[in-house]
Order: sequence, then C-alpha cells, then structure tokens
Amino acid sequence: MKDVTCNKCGSINNYRTEVSGNHLKAICKDCESYIKFLPQYNLLDLMPFGKYKDREIKSLIEDDEVKYLQWAVNNLKLSESVKFSINKHLKTL
Repeated sequence: MKDVTCNKCGSINNYRTEVSGNHLKAICKDCESYIKFLPQYNLLDLMPFGKYKDREIKSLIEDDEVKYLQWAVNNLKLSESVKFSINKHLKTL
C-alpha cells in the first residue's frame, strides 16, 4: 500500500482507521485530522490470528473479547482487511 501522509502535519503512515458509513477513513494519530478515505477491503468472517483464531469476528461480543479486539487494532501491525473487519464489528457494538 502507498504511504499515507497527513496534509496538515506531514506525518507519514501514522494513522488510525475509522469506519464511516460504508467507508474506511484514515485519521492522523499526531494531529487527529482526517487524511483520506482508504481502499475498501472484503470483510473477514473468521478471526485470522491469536487468542480467538478461527472464531467468527461477529461472535466476539463479551467484554474481554471486545477489549482484545480493541487492543489488537491499536497495538498490532495488522493488514488493512483485518483492521477493517474488526473496526466494522466494533462499530456495531
């Protein structure tokens, strides 16, 4: 994937993703500015790694499961499709 650069502060590839309707947008972690909408990815049905590997992502609704998903999105280097799938699920809770 191409570098994602914040037009406001110049930060490169330092962003978080946020689901916005049917879109995935990049928000700068340094200045909290909107950067751009990111390419769409297919939603994953099953968790591809870790503690809940092979479980349906939408079935992860207990407090400890949700905290794990939030931690994973914020602390692990995940593919955009995994981030998108987890963020989409978290948005429904």
